[in-house]
Amino acid sequence: PLCISAHYGHLDVVKRLLAAGASLDAAFPSSKITPLTVAAQSGNVEVLHSLLLASPSTFPVESIRPFAKRNTAVLAL
Repeated sequence: PLCISAHYGHLDVVKRLLAAGASLDAAFPSSKITPLTVAAQSGNVEVLHSLLLASPSTFPVESIRPFAKRNTAVLAL
């Protein structure tokens, strides 16, 4: 649910899922893409920002950098 909500930019749902303990590591089974990457790919900056705030400080920013080059709003985060 978190990946799908991140993809479609449903910020309120993402926040509720995070509050309920949804895992940031829960990836799409077929592609292993995490909610953070999905939000970056989709250009959902507000969702990405919420996910980054909920992520550990050791999050590898390099994993979303390729998407940031195409979306300056993502790069600003």
